[in-house]
Amino acid sequence: MGKLGYECHVAATWIDVYREGYCFRLLPYTDREVEMARKMMRANTLTQEDYHQRFLSFEFLPSHQATLKNAMLQNAAFLPAIRLVKYWFTAHMFTNSIPEALLDELVLAVFAKHNQPLHPVEAFFRFLHLLITFPWSEAVLCVDINQILTSTQIQEMIKTVETERQEATQRWACCVVSPHDSHSVLTRMVQPAVWSRLTAVAHTTLKQALKTWLDCGNSPNLFTPAMHDFD
Repeated sequence: MGKLGYECHVAATWIDVYREGYCFRLLPYTDREVEMARKMMRANTLTQEDYHQRFLSFEFLPSHQATLKNAMLQNAAFLPAIRLVKYWFTAHMFTNSIPEALLDELVLAVFAKHNQPLHPVEAFFRFLHLLITFPWSEAVLCVDINQILTSTQIQEMIKTVETERQEATQRWACCVVSPHDSHSVLTRMVQPAVWSRLTAVAHTTLKQALKTWLDCGNSPNLFTPAMHDFD
């Protein structure tokens, strides 16, 4: 990248590349790393818990990134939609409270339906609607955009997570399972109060968006928190 004239900053597990006012965080990996992780799982030298922990620390994200890439190739609205969602997400200061990979899963859920959105704004509105309407305290959301799980596998996965949720000593804010996160590990670090705040902000944002579409008035900016949020 340096030879091409781009400003680069290298860290232990990623590379930040700056171009035209944007910062792109690259997560380099090799096929050998992925194969070694699979062999360690089969040889029982790497536990499921350790694997998930490494997943959360962005060491084994290639499979998750591959899913995002496939979604981008299948629907041109996906990439700008996920950028729009993350812009809204960051503007309301949820970055340090909710894993970014979990946010990816929620956007994937919007595009997993048969009638996929054809415009990023439509996808953004559907994302907000999903946050507002899904019964997070009662049900488990399964995200399988590539349909690699059978109905039996999905039922077993949901049943296992529901059992773990009932036996947990602390209340879970939400449950989202996928082929890469079958035990909803991503959601266990989310505090119920943070999730409640997220859904409340989503409700307000969608209400403001609908008002803008209906009367084209001077509605508050959808991506800027109200001043009282900083009190």
